[in-house]
Amino acid sequence: MSKFVVNLDEPQSESVKPQESSNEPKKRRGCGRILGILGIISLIFFAHWRNRRLFLLAER
Repeated sequence: MSKFVVNLDEPQSESVKPQESSNEPKKRRGCGRILGILGIISLIFFAHWRNRRLFLLAER
């Protein structure tokens, strides 16, 4: 699963790099913050989903 997450992050960082030269840094910082928040939410959701699955397996 960790490989899958890394592969998702690589194209996003590549697409942000060309914007750095054309747009002002403020916009890039905002994009980074949004991506960071989304990453944290996805990590929390994935951990919660994994724990739920483990609990369901333990009940059976």
